[in-house]
Amino acid sequence: MSLSEFADVKNQARFATSYKLRECIYKRLKKVAYKEVAKFDVEFAVTKEPVPFEKRLELEYKPISSYEKWSKSSYECGWFKLTADVPAEYEGQRLAGLANLGSEALFVDENGHALQGLSTLMAVIEYTQPARGKSFFEITKSAKPGKLEVWLEAGNNKKDTLRCQSARFNYAKLVTVRDDVVEFYYDYLFLDMLRFVLNGSKNAKKRKSIVASMRKAIKVVGKDYLPENVQKGREILTKEIESGENFPFTLYGIGHAHLDLAWLWPIRETQRKAIRTFANQVRNIEKHKGYKFGVSQPQQLVWLKEMDPKLYDEVAEHIKKGNIEAQGAMWVESDVNVPSGESLVRQMLLGQRYWRENFGVEAKMCWLPDVFGYNGNLPQILLKAGIPYFSTQKMSWNEHNRFPHRSFNWVGIDGSTVLTHMPPDNTYNSEATPFSTMHAYNYYPEKDKVDTALLVYGIGDGGGGPGDGHIQMAKRHENVKHIPKIEMRRAEDIFGSLEKNAHALPKYQGELYLEKHQGTYTSQAKIKKYNRKIEYKLQNIEYLCSLAMGKGMKYPQEELNNIWKEVLLYQFHDIIPGSSIKRVYDECYARYEILFKELDEIKQRALDVLSEKDDELYAINPTSYRVKKVVDVDGKLYEAEIPAFSSAKLNPLEEKCEFSVNGDVIESPRYIIEFNKRGNIIRLYDKFLKSEFVESGKRLNVLNLYRDKKLHYNAWDIDINYTKILPIEAKLVSAATNIFENRVERSNLYAIGSSNINQKVILYKNSPLIDFVTTVDWNETHKMLRAEFRPNVKSDEITCDIQFGNIKRSTKNETSIEKAQFEICAHNWVDVSEDGKGLSFLTESKYGWRAKEGLISLNLLRSPMYPAKDADKGIQQFSYALYPHGGDYNDANTQKEATIYNNPLIITKGSIDIEPVITSSNEHVVIETIKKQEEGDGLIVRTFEDSGKEKTTNFKINGYSKIYEVNLDEKVIGEIEDLDSITYKPFEIKSYLLKK
Repeated sequence: MSLSEFADVKNQARFATSYKLRECIYKRLKKVAYKEVAKFDVEFAVTKEPVPFEKRLELEYKPISSYEKWSKSSYECGWFKLTADVPAEYEGQRLAGLANLGSEALFVDENGHALQGLSTLMAVIEYTQPARGKSFFEITKSAKPGKLEVWLEAGNNKKDTLRCQSARFNYAKLVTVRDDVVEFYYDYLFLDMLRFVLNGSKNAKKRKSIVASMRKAIKVVGKDYLPENVQKGREILTKEIESGENFPFTLYGIGHAHLDLAWLWPIRETQRKAIRTFANQVRNIEKHKGYKFGVSQPQQLVWLKEMDPKLYDEVAEHIKKGNIEAQGAMWVESDVNVPSGESLVRQMLLGQRYWRENFGVEAKMCWLPDVFGYNGNLPQILLKAGIPYFSTQKMSWNEHNRFPHRSFNWVGIDGSTVLTHMPPDNTYNSEATPFSTMHAYNYYPEKDKVDTALLVYGIGDGGGGPGDGHIQMAKRHENVKHIPKIEMRRAEDIFGSLEKNAHALPKYQGELYLEKHQGTYTSQAKIKKYNRKIEYKLQNIEYLCSLAMGKGMKYPQEELNNIWKEVLLYQFHDIIPGSSIKRVYDECYARYEILFKELDEIKQRALDVLSEKDDELYAINPTSYRVKKVVDVDGKLYEAEIPAFSSAKLNPLEEKCEFSVNGDVIESPRYIIEFNKRGNIIRLYDKFLKSEFVESGKRLNVLNLYRDKKLHYNAWDIDINYTKILPIEAKLVSAATNIFENRVERSNLYAIGSSNINQKVILYKNSPLIDFVTTVDWNETHKMLRAEFRPNVKSDEITCDIQFGNIKRSTKNETSIEKAQFEICAHNWVDVSEDGKGLSFLTESKYGWRAKEGLISLNLLRSPMYPAKDADKGIQQFSYALYPHGGDYNDANTQKEATIYNNPLIITKGSIDIEPVITSSNEHVVIETIKKQEEGDGLIVRTFEDSGKEKTTNFKINGYSKIYEVNLDEKVIGEIEDLDSITYKPFEIKSYLLKK
């Protein structure tokens, strides 16, 4: 902790002490602000799952007393009926409720419409405000004497990993409200905080003045709290707040309720949390003039419209008026390490389309405050989707090297630049107190270049967004002196301010690597595999449907987009990284199975249109590359050689391939591989290259079990020092080798820890890959399984496949930055090359790697216990492969081999004659996606340059007469007249629209 940070903590501690000393004053003010009329009589009914408002009366209710438990299990739900007698003396007065159910809750009107969210999840400011936490709910502006009935719908969201999961009812009372006393309370509280922020001798006079004003105001108010005296007291305090030396710095304040779409609760509870939160923010807008709130995930609004249409209409009206900002361009706040490039495109394509179609607006920001690192090609993807701004705060979580900037120009791997801002209070849950604003100013490295920054205040994840305390604190900053001001503005406005001096802001090039949460590349292996498979399947079926559309089939756009939206939901940054509870994954896996079946049905409809009804076997190549391989169909072998995006008949395999086995040595036409008695590869000789890939005494494919230390963020984090404890190596139990017509298989059975591994090492006919087809019966706790390789190819850099390109990372372990990058993320492949040869490592579902000092280590499985108990235990199946080659990864076209490895031929019964819609003459200009355009009957073709070098290609198109370049949002840039020589800059993404 720096000296400045220590001073911040020390000042807040001093304030806390002062608050306790003055607690008698605060208590008196609270009692006057919210005068108790009566305690509610409370009855409740508890259910496992939510019960709709209209069916609540079918439940069996029983009375409950203060401090009595109403729920004993996580995620239970309940309805609470509150009744009270309103005395005649309170007729016409404003009445409200104060309730704490020991849980989250929703106050509804007589029709079940959401009015206000309650929560026991509190920000610090909410402990000191007049009504503690979100316990306040407005009942009536003009009371009527007699019986009053109020309904609250509750959710017990205690973590299911806790020993005690109970929710306990605390209190529910009816109160009158004195707004003037509430306002006085916040004036007094604000100054009480301000005097501790203003440290140093230069502020001694102001601190003395503040204390004097606070004493004078309390004295003027007196003990009777007459309205005129309260007003005089407010005038004293307001004058003190607004007097003194002007501070030349402004924070743009936006209300925020960061809501994880799943995490320590199931998705269904997120939907209810969203209703509570939006209800609060609509009330905040009605109550506080000028207040602004941000919505960053269209998925939430889809749920809101389904579950509470009236509240949705209120939110929609405020979006149109500008009170609620359409803040995030993505469908959800997606992880951006694991999803494919095309998935990230769809996040923005469908997100922006939602904003346009429903509200006539577009988001200009990519808003990802809580994502675990940001890939190096995201700037280009953003810019080409029409999004010039990027905001996060997560880089402030770095554990070993402080990220140097808060406002900067972020430069991607292709040279694209997006203006980036990280709120310098280093949180999306700012309190908006004087402590917050001074902290933001003190930790803003660019304050010498710009005089504005963003403050994101509120509390999320069921806390219901900004409470009254947040907004009251922010409002008092509007005219404050001696510390930064707050202007209630949209988050987007900060970028307009920064753009004026963007040229003076620093540049940062490459990925934003987060030095924390690297375990998320591996945790919950099944969801990563499901995701990888469905990404390819969706793109393949879009391609087939595009072809069938040309033969009269109606393109199933709504069906496919609905599936895409659900896949995008599961790419949320606490789902696909593996950091949610078990129920989330159980439900996701069940849904994935349904989605795969739906996609298979759509695929068959397209094939029925495209193919003849005969018994011929054909294969479709859904990739940008010519594919030549042997395929196995129902135990029979066929040869296939198919151009890109084409089809061909499968011919029975006639030529036998020569394989041989001699003890622990297996040989194919290309390779000689020798295993030791542990099952490791101790020799890998490429006969084509006449080159050895293992030096004497080293091994490939050592299966090691490491201790995976139980850290606070268990599923998220890997201990940086895990390699300092020697791993347990898998013990070879048995080995056998079999020769087949198209392959030779070495089967190794291992025991390791409490687990078993069955691995087949396979050499195929006509394939340069060495495949490791693996089944693990995984029964470990706090352990990590890794496949480790020490080839004789060494380099100071490793090349890693990322979205629409690749990135080079250091394999050295010398600087603090290099040491912090002990686990890195890559998609389909990584490669190490030197002196005219190299070794590529391919995967079909894995993302986590260590590449340090000659070791290439693939993270296969982890076994965290929090937040999902027994994560990944059971049967796990996956494959990875080695690809020895000459030259570097570009010379060997590793991208091609990895794509074919991940996206195999589509086998179909029935003659089918497919000619490619579009072909590229240069294999390094990859055709990634072919789909129908969102609005219109043309086809969208997505391409990118994969080698990191300028390339030129010729395109040929069939069945279409015009081609236009479009951006990732499918907006036309211009028509292309000449297809014979199109130039791509390194890693450039280009999209095209084909029209008849």
